Amino acid sequence: MGWTGFYKNPTEIREKFLNSFNSDPNYEVIDYKSTCAGRKLWVAVQGKESSFIFLVLSEKQKEGWLYKDIDESMGPSYYDCPLSLIEKTTGDGSKWSKGWREEVKKFQIKKSTVYGSGDLVKVYDKEYCVVRKHKRSYLIRSLENGKVYKCGAAKIDLVKKYE
Repeated sequence: MGWTGFYKNPTEIREKFLNSFNSDPNYEVIDYKSTCAGRKLWVAVQGKESSFIFLVLSEKQKEGWLYKDIDESMGPSYYDCPLSLIEKTTGDGSKWSKGWREEVKKFQIKKSTVYGSGDLVKVYDKEYCVVRKHKRSYLIRSLENGKVYKCGAAKIDLVKKYE
């Protein structure tokens, strides 16, 4: 799967996909959301037999904006799809779709977990101690070398709550 383009901006790409779904009598856009500053467009689509999620990735190149489109039956390895869209759709029933939906739910739960100062956590199988929350991520101290790193909540696994 390659990238297709060139467009002036991500808005032009979004309009292309929304218009193409809405102009096809076999599909209807239920809802859509953008993540990553508009670089990921998540579209909930109602087809004749099922409803599903469609992802459009946008990337800036020198010549303009490119896109790559992936539907959930392809098992995309992007899990930051808003849960509101998952709840509005059924999926196509394929093993890829089911597996992807489970990973999205796990990702969203992990991302919403709140860690406290002193909690023992693992990131990529290495242990750290949470120093504090830092904007939308955490500062964590390595138990191995004592260095402090910034890490997003979705990459953290809780080992033990500080008591």
